[in-house]
Amino acid sequence: MNSEFKESLTRNLEDKYDFESIKIVTAETLKLFAYFKSEYGGLFEHKKHRFEPIRAREWAVEILEAGISADEFYYGRYQAVKKCKYPLERAYEFIELCKQFSDNIYPDIRQSYIDAANQNYKHEVSYETAKRVGFWDIKTLEQKVTYKRWQKYYLIVCREHSRGEVFHKPLSHQVEYEHKVVEVGSEEYNQIDEKLARLRRVMR
Repeated sequence: MNSEFKESLTRNLEDKYDFESIKIVTAETLKLFAYFKSEYGGLFEHKKHRFEPIRAREWAVEILEAGISADEFYYGRYQAVKKCKYPLERAYEFIELCKQFSDNIYPDIRQSYIDAANQNYKHEVSYETAKRVGFWDIKTLEQKVTYKRWQKYYLIVCREHSRGEVFHKPLSHQVEYEHKVVEVGSEEYNQIDEKLARLRRVMR
């Protein structure tokens, strides 16, 4: 992977439009257009006015604006060249393909929300998203409120993680699958029973 290209796609938002970034991403987009020409032949020639260098620069700006990572770009390029029936003519179509990269390596967004509502974090991106949405809010506010927030932050967190950001789950959540038998009548059993009773009273 071209290190300069990767760096240009992982800069902070405040400098994403610097000349060098646009130049590098434009060059990669022109390579994408060349792949289109090679793969699609006549279909490309029929629409070649949509794949001129000025269009590549416009695509580069939109790609930077969307915050696409290098991994996402290369995933989208493969899909656009090998899995589509025709060359994509619009940058937003390509960006949508790129965003599917996260969908294929991270837990399903809806299921991760349901798991988080039950304090079950199967991936560190789920825990980080829950932290940003608010652990207490997830437990107490209506689903229509917190799930909307979840949809917003989950995509952001997955994108940050794909760029190399490291998120951690507390140790208590990392060992959540350990099964421990609690003896009926024990002090720990009575404590759990009391907590469940209080929870049932709250939920009435």
